[in-house]
Amino acid sequence: MRCVLGEWDVIVVGVRSVGDCLALLAQWPGSVVAIEVSQSNLEEAFAAICRLQRVRPPSAVMALAARGLEAAEPLLREAGAVHVMLSRQELKFAATIFKHDCQAKLNSDESIRERVWRRMPWET
Repeated sequence: MRCVLGEWDVIVVGVRSVGDCLALLAQWPGSVVAIEVSQSNLEEAFAAICRLQRVRPPSAVMALAARGLEAAEPLLREAGAVHVMLSRQELKFAATIFKHDCQAKLNSDESIRERVWRRMPWET
C-alpha cells in the first residue's frame, strides 16, 4: 500500500490483534483499516470487520484477501468491508478509496449526523 500512496504523508501501522487495532483507533479515530484475510483466519477476520463497524467514528475497512477467497467477498462486504482486494492489481483502486476517505474527512467540519440531515429532501 505504501508504494501506491506515493507522495501522501501517511502513517502505516501494522498490528497483530483486533484489540491492538482498537487501541490505535482510539488514538486516531476514523482511520482506514486493512485486514489480511486467509482461509485459516476467515472467521476471525469476519468477526473483526463486524467489530470495527461498531467503533465510533466508523473506520473504512478494506479486506486484503488471499487468492481463492473470491467466494468470501460478499460475506466480507456484508460484514462492512468497503472493498475486498483479491489481487495486487487492485492496489491502485484500494489507494484511491483510501485517498477519497481521507479527503472527505479533511474537508468536512460536519458530523455524520449533520451531513445526513443536510441531505434530507425536507426542511429541518
